Amino acid sequence: MDPFAHINHPAYVDFCDEAICRIAASAGIEPQHLMPVAEQVHVRAAIEADVEVEIETALVGTQSTAAVLEHRVIVGDKVCALATTVRSLLGATDSSWVRVFE
Repeated sequence: MDPFAHINHPAYVDFCDEAICRIAASAGIEPQHLMPVAEQVHVRAAIEADVEVEIETALVGTQSTAAVLEHRVIVGDKVCALATTVRSLLGATDSSWVRVFE
């Protein structure tokens, strides 16, 4: 938390990674095998503690053996951040595994 009781910006990436891991786990992929490659977050509004945060995740492309995902970080009806993450899968030799995000 920052001095104004807002969640620090790295938590926005953590929210996106949690969503990615839940999707992967539900498809039978071990979440611990997902590896961060890159991320970018555009914060539009602060998020305070003790609120429910929803993450909408969509596959927007592949990069070699990695998934390129876009996320909307939402509280209520307000989009608080837009994020792009690139994640690879340990041991993957192609990008077929990214279909779990379609």
